[in-house]
Amino acid sequence: MKSTILLDKLYRYEKDFCDELENKEIKLLRDIKISKEKLKEITNHISKLFKSNEYKVLEEKFPVTTSLFLVWSAVYDYKDRDFWGMIFDNLNISRKLKYQNYLGDIFLKTIRKYNLLSVDSNDGKKYLSPILMHGYISNYYVGDFFDYLNKVYTKLLKYDVSEDSIERIWSYIFEDEINNEKLDKEIKVLEKAISDLKEEKTEYSVPEDMLYIDRMSIENQEKHINELIAKIVEEEKNLDDFNTSLIRLDQAIKYIDELHIHLENLKNFKSYIINNYDFSEIIDSFIEFKNIISGKIDLLNTKRINSTKNIKRMKNELTIKQDKVKSLKMNIIVLGKGSLEDGWYEIERIREINQKLDKLSKLLDNKRELCELSRDIQNTSLKQILTSSLNHLYKEDKIYFKDFIIDTFQMMDAVFKEEETDTSHPLYDIFCEWHKSYKTKTVISGQTPNANKVDKDKENESIDEKDIYRRRVVLQSFIKPKIELDIFTYRLVLNVPKQSFENEIDIDVKPKYLMADGRGNETEIPINTCFQGNTLYIEEIKIPIKNSTGQSFLFKYYNLRESYSINLDSIMIFDAKGKLISNNKLNNGLYYIVCDNSWDTDFSGILFIYPDVIEGYNLYQIHLNENKAIFKNKLNNSKVEYIGSDFSGIHLEGLNIVEGITIDGVKVSTGSFPDLIIGLRDIDTTSKLKIYLNDGLILDQMLEDMMGTEIVKKSEFLETVNLQKVLGRNNWALASKVKILLEGKNGEEIFYEEFWNLLKTKFIFEKECLLIKMPSGSRVQYKGIVKNSREYSIMLDSEKDEEFSIYYNRIGWVRFKVEVPRFDVTFRDRDGNIVEIPENLLVSELDILKDLYVTWETRSSIPKMIYLYDKEKIFESILYLKNGKVSANLYSYYDILNSIGDKTSLCFNWAGINRKSNEKSIINIHKQWKVSSIECYQTEEDDEFIIEISFHSNFKKENGKFLRVINDDTPLFEKEIMDDQLIIYIKKSELKSSIIDIEVGYTEEIDDFFDKKTVEVIAGKKELKLISKINQLDLIMKNGIIATGFKYRGKYERFKTPFTIGNIKKTEPINFIDEELYTGQAIIGNIYNQVIFYINLETNIMPFLLDLDGDGAQYDPIIGEVFWETRHGKNIMGPIDDITFEIREE
Repeated sequence: MKSTILLDKLYRYEKDFCDELENKEIKLLRDIKISKEKLKEITNHISKLFKSNEYKVLEEKFPVTTSLFLVWSAVYDYKDRDFWGMIFDNLNISRKLKYQNYLGDIFLKTIRKYNLLSVDSNDGKKYLSPILMHGYISNYYVGDFFDYLNKVYTKLLKYDVSEDSIERIWSYIFEDEINNEKLDKEIKVLEKAISDLKEEKTEYSVPEDMLYIDRMSIENQEKHINELIAKIVEEEKNLDDFNTSLIRLDQAIKYIDELHIHLENLKNFKSYIINNYDFSEIIDSFIEFKNIISGKIDLLNTKRINSTKNIKRMKNELTIKQDKVKSLKMNIIVLGKGSLEDGWYEIERIREINQKLDKLSKLLDNKRELCELSRDIQNTSLKQILTSSLNHLYKEDKIYFKDFIIDTFQMMDAVFKEEETDTSHPLYDIFCEWHKSYKTKTVISGQTPNANKVDKDKENESIDEKDIYRRRVVLQSFIKPKIELDIFTYRLVLNVPKQSFENEIDIDVKPKYLMADGRGNETEIPINTCFQGNTLYIEEIKIPIKNSTGQSFLFKYYNLRESYSINLDSIMIFDAKGKLISNNKLNNGLYYIVCDNSWDTDFSGILFIYPDVIEGYNLYQIHLNENKAIFKNKLNNSKVEYIGSDFSGIHLEGLNIVEGITIDGVKVSTGSFPDLIIGLRDIDTTSKLKIYLNDGLILDQMLEDMMGTEIVKKSEFLETVNLQKVLGRNNWALASKVKILLEGKNGEEIFYEEFWNLLKTKFIFEKECLLIKMPSGSRVQYKGIVKNSREYSIMLDSEKDEEFSIYYNRIGWVRFKVEVPRFDVTFRDRDGNIVEIPENLLVSELDILKDLYVTWETRSSIPKMIYLYDKEKIFESILYLKNGKVSANLYSYYDILNSIGDKTSLCFNWAGINRKSNEKSIINIHKQWKVSSIECYQTEEDDEFIIEISFHSNFKKENGKFLRVINDDTPLFEKEIMDDQLIIYIKKSELKSSIIDIEVGYTEEIDDFFDKKTVEVIAGKKELKLISKINQLDLIMKNGIIATGFKYRGKYERFKTPFTIGNIKKTEPINFIDEELYTGQAIIGNIYNQVIFYINLETNIMPFLLDLDGDGAQYDPIIGEVFWETRHGKNIMGPIDDITFEIREE
């Protein structure tokens, strides 16, 4: 008999373990969890089989259970390298080689049968190595393993356990053995490479702003220039057409005028052929025809004027763009000492050096941290930390090993941060023990509080849109009185609530409350009344009830009469506050039962009995706590049951619904399957429960028939259905669709729930980003791109819902949809009309907000509340959405927004149960509009300067801006600014000097002592020197220049003897068409040297001075001579750059 019971238990274990092996993706046996208690029971059963010499049954009937016994014994107890000694000690049997071989062979056959990971026969011990590998790592050695991972987590990963972050350090930590000597050499090599690059960088003098120039941007600008030229040509053709048409139409007018003179002359002659009326009609027709032509001339003149303006605008734009491109190219050529390609090389080489320096610096930091980590763990090697078991796992399946390490890092991180954790991880339990005993010094940043932790009492802060825009009309009548129990006197009373009545006319009549007995005798009850306007208020009153029958309450007022009969039931129940309850299915707690003498009970939860609270009635004070109080009537044998339980209805406990994520419209839950909690207080046990898995019916049973089975745990008023056990061997699928239906006796629906349950998939919302963590072997598809990854992020900041798919082993692709909540945020007046408000306002413009409301509307059910606050969070409101809408009056924010320093914003973000949005600005308030910089680009024509002006400001101001140009305290002009970039024209003849002042400003209304006044505010200024390159170049070519000094190795020097460059002419371009390259004769003593150079008229510098062979100028400071031929000598300075000059006077 005992043997049969023992085998039955082993059969059950074997069946459960085989189900897991067949339905879960298991490669190592430790993934099937066994507690110490269960292992102890299995050990005892196996021990008995050995002692009774029946152990042969283990190979035939229980190979998986036996293999798990070996693995979990190693996990819990292996530590001193004597594995088999430990096994035989646990089994309490003598150590025999045949037993060892028998158990070892069972293990090897089992892992072969189920295609589990094995160890190469030439690498390790036959039995011990694979057994230890299947336990990952013994609990005895796991502490060092966690210590090491924690150091990597802290020092190298820096608390970032994303797959990308782990990938970056993987090869350093787990593929290459850390060798301090090798690391030190690598660090020195990196330091040398960085030093060499920095030294090379000093050889180039590329300004920082030129590093952002690339060939493509210049090509695009040149393409735009060509498009602009084509537009100008087309517009000029149109202008020619307009002019041609105008000439012809003017000629037609001339002909009509001449004909009109002749016709007028004809009027003086009488004709018997044409009468006067017909003649007048002819003249009128010519006049009408002339008017039509005049109208066309006016239209064409308007088009001609607009076309002329447009051509001028485009030509000026073209001049500036061509000048900018030319200037950029000239700067690049200067870098290349006269060669455009060499200049490009310098720019691209510096960019390349910067990229290399950035990459090498990061690599150097990693190597240094690795070195530090290696010294922290002293002489312990990684192989020792991993132990032979994990080293074998690494050798046998590198991908599985990598997944295991990644999962371990992420599990550690989740436990540290007290987030939802994958409890199925094989080391989860032992890590929790290690974590409790090991207090890490690492400081983890605090997590954002859950959005659903809000004060429900504040819900009245939400403003109903209807209440904002109009007053609600409420019809009132006499509010019905109620029977209550006074819990202080234990007497029954009639509670007449507070009443109110609106009177349309003056009534000189007082309301009356009266109590009438069974004979009709009336007794008036004193009441307190008052008037507020036309409304009469009657205060609440409680009237003692003296008899169980025959009493009536009467109300009289003017033309109103109401009567309420007071007859007590034979048994009544009141809650802890004395309120009468009509239901007999109650929550746990204190109750009062008032009943007549015909009722009796033996309920054990009676606290006190008060006799004769009314004649013939007793009061029972009882306490219900998951039990029921039965009262029986002695007269008619009827009974009343009062059931007390906190479990009512039906719900799923442990259902972890992910907000806003669905599969084919069905919501998604992550983690293990929930339990179905059924409150039997409210639900009849004859109800039928149906459970579907992937649309297939797997359970169809009445609740009463399920009681006593292994899938149900029952207390007196509670039935818990374990869905894990219901789903049985199918419950290990990574994605399962579950449908639960509870039907009443007549087939009516009592409860329905449908959801997808995902194992080992996590969805984490970080504001407007979704992080997806998937099981090993999965891949994700998003916007047509498939990525083999266990982690993937999707931004949820678009205006539409997002879709993605996950591929699960044995299931295939599953398509998900993520709802992205969208809000319409509007400003409204008191009548509900939408008011357009600019995104940015000045403080002086705040008055427009005083009487406005801001309204949020959304179709999504995810947002539950709106947090409204100023940027500094001096004042914050929580607004609860109702039917997707909520509004807030801005008046309470007026003073805060009005007392800002420089700038503030009115901001909001929405929050749901586990989702939260980024901060969004509704409106920005500024003390002033400020222009931080005014940039000018000038070019010129013969008679005017063309200046492109652009500016950067603290916000984009819509209107009221102006530009003013001043020369020698005299305003040249003022114009309204429409855009932040404009072109102005200044006639050279109007200038008194070459310096102009540019002012950008605006006007605003501010509060004066008595009224408002308009003031002018200057937002930004710039002084600009106008350089007439045309005039200067004319002087240079006419008079020549005198070279005065130069730069050599970053230091400016002066020539002992300045020299003249004359006969200067613009020469043929070398690098590009518009290149401004000059040639001249440098006169050094009596020698004339033909030279080539550029001229920077803003700084009076020649960037270089080349001879016709392209050699740069050199200088001998001893004799003060400039030359171009090759000379030797330690004093020779060359090539010399940035040669300063002065224009020769006539």
